[in-house]
Amino acid sequence: MLEGILPRRPPIVNIVLPVLLVFTSAAVAEDADLFTILRAGDLGALQRSLAAGADANSADSRGTTALHYAAMYSSPEAMTLLIEAGARVNAANRAGVTPLFTALGDLTKVRLLVEKGADVNAKAAEGRLPVRNAASLPSGAPVVEYLLSKGAKPDTATLSGAIARGNLPLAQRLIAAGVSPSPTAYISAAGSGIPALLRLVLDQTKALGSPDAQSQRTALMNAAYFGPAASLELLLDRQAEVDAKDNRGHTALMHAAGSDLSEPAIIKLLLWKNADPTLKDQRGDTALALARRRGDTAKTAALGAEPEAAEDSTAPATQPLSSVRSSVERALRLFDIAAPGFFKANACISCHHQSIPQMATAKARAAGIAPDEQAAKARGKSVLAIWGGEVDRMWQSSCAVGGGATATMTYGLVGLGVEQQPADSVIDAVVNCLTTAQAPNGSWLLSDVRQPLGMDPVKYTALAIRALQLYPLPGRRDEFKARIKSAREFLLSASPRETQAMAFQVLGLKWAGADSAAITKAAGKLAASQRADGGWPQLSSMQSDAYATGQAMWGLYEGAGVPKTDTAWLRGAHYLRTTQQVDGSWHVRSRGFGFQPYRETGFPHGHDQWISSAATGFAVMALAPLIEPAAPIAARAGGAAEQR
Repeated sequence: MLEGILPRRPPIVNIVLPVLLVFTSAAVAEDADLFTILRAGDLGALQRSLAAGADANSADSRGTTALHYAAMYSSPEAMTLLIEAGARVNAANRAGVTPLFTALGDLTKVRLLVEKGADVNAKAAEGRLPVRNAASLPSGAPVVEYLLSKGAKPDTATLSGAIARGNLPLAQRLIAAGVSPSPTAYISAAGSGIPALLRLVLDQTKALGSPDAQSQRTALMNAAYFGPAASLELLLDRQAEVDAKDNRGHTALMHAAGSDLSEPAIIKLLLWKNADPTLKDQRGDTALALARRRGDTAKTAALGAEPEAAEDSTAPATQPLSSVRSSVERALRLFDIAAPGFFKANACISCHHQSIPQMATAKARAAGIAPDEQAAKARGKSVLAIWGGEVDRMWQSSCAVGGGATATMTYGLVGLGVEQQPADSVIDAVVNCLTTAQAPNGSWLLSDVRQPLGMDPVKYTALAIRALQLYPLPGRRDEFKARIKSAREFLLSASPRETQAMAFQVLGLKWAGADSAAITKAAGKLAASQRADGGWPQLSSMQSDAYATGQAMWGLYEGAGVPKTDTAWLRGAHYLRTTQQVDGSWHVRSRGFGFQPYRETGFPHGHDQWISSAATGFAVMALAPLIEPAAPIAARAGGAAEQR
């Protein structure tokens, strides 16, 4: 499945990475055998253990009890056995988390606990309520409705969760029950793409207040990015400031011009309201420059300019071609510098500076390149350090896990998995959180303005499939199979148009065990989008770049089994080799709207460093198969050969 990325193992263990449960020093169980049994989901062993006198209220050093563990790791049947043996349904750990919080991703478990006396209004740390946390889950609506029917008392944060999830009926019900929206709830509502939801919230708001404290994004920017025009009209009628800037200097007009989701009508509306098209962001781009970068002729015309081809987002290399081995080694050295630089500058983790480099490093190692193992381990340690600080929240099904949510969980787990990091209690908590993030249609979606890293349910669904395979919870094996099946059905029904989504559709179908005909069909569509220069573009309207090309080649080779002798695949390799920079990186121009303040991390290319880091990782993953101890590959496709 990830052959070439994962080190080779005997065939029997290639399907699922071997998992060893490690109870961390912060969470040593009083009765480790009981906790191990719960993780394994062995009902017979659980019955025997309880009959032999095991304490049904055993707890770890955090005060997290066996019933909490059963809610996360095992089945309703295991929970029933513990309750019948005297487990307290309202036992709270040190963060005030009761088993009900932990079970919020599963309506059957929630019903069981409530029927056995669980307090639906129990409060965890920071005053969090079960109904509040359930409202924030993509599949949480049935749980919320059930808790409300059992007397749960929703608060403002519960309404915020419903708004963030675009749940108009629930928001209407909560407001009708007297719950007031937060002063900034309309900012989230503006990004829902549902004008009726925005109108509902605005009707409760006396005036438009301050922008988001971190990003300085306004509701008008969200509406301009996500659409539709009707949402903008509601805000403009409230005298929303048209030319306000976020912390990167982007206006609403820039968000509309650069968005994959917006429409030309929004640009026309903003211009009619006197939005200034000459304003520039921090890097000096205007709205027109952003529209042209993505090759959007309709938006370019709406801005009053003549359509023209998208600018080339990849600068050509300036040095003679070196061997593929040398190319990969130079790229890996950049990750060794930039990953700790990112962690230090931002106090967080990312797919582009930690997880994708982990995946690239594993691929290079499997190809015979010896990486800096200390630096490689540091990337994994930084991920686990951030997650470790979120454990108490994860036990209560509040799964921010360091920011980025779905992106952090999926990329993070796959990155750790390919580096063969053993499962532990922190990783298990993240896996549980990942299951709660699956939508009813089987997908995982990150609603994010950092395109192309965000806004791709196909990509994150594929990565989630792989994460659940790399780090299964044995006591929930049947549930995990059902989740992967649901995800596979989503991927089979998807009709992606972006290269990224097409590549991950191929990979996801492979990982999920789809039939070969479906994989071949998806791979054919991906291969057909290759450009004459050998590369792939992010969007059909854009020029080729290393980000899309690396993903496409990885998808074809790993997902569809396209051989590395394939002429078209080698043309892609040649494109990557001729666009690598002297410093070892691949430069791709950013088209995302970041919300963090701009900071240098040590990776080249300034404002383009994050997308360029990701592109460099995918390029390494694409090229590494060409590194092998064999005679030189004959030059073909314009010189796509390695000189060893």
